[in-house]
Amino acid sequence: MSTTRTTTIAIAGLLICLGGVVSSNPQRGNAQEAASKAKLERAIDAARSTLEAANNSYHIGTTNAEDIYRWSHRLMQAERKAKNNRQAVLDHVTRMRTLHDVVAEKYKIGAKGGSAEEYYAARYYLAEAEAEQ
Repeated sequence: MSTTRTTTIAIAGLLICLGGVVSSNPQRGNAQEAASKAKLERAIDAARSTLEAANNSYHIGTTNAEDIYRWSHRLMQAERKAKNNRQAVLDHVTRMRTLHDVVAEKYKIGAKGGSAEEYYAARYYLAEAEAEQ
């Protein structure tokens, strides 16, 4: 047998053994998956808390509708990564519909938080969310 053939067979055998060692450690994969899931859950919790704070701030007039949109969108993205489902999008649409309705009412009566800019921005946020369905 030639040296090249012997070397090729030896390398192939080594790669097969190494592949078995790497793939035979399911605990490592499970630990990484669990850590990744925990990070996403923290991101979801943080986005949800910030969204709630932004909603409260908007209703007392200390922030704008865009902050609600941004945090709702971030929450949707984190939920989609974590759960890979359409419910995150549907929840975002519901939040943007609610935001639009609140801003539209403020716009109609001329209240703070209901400027023309806020109103048209809220229309955009809702249209964008609906387009993601």
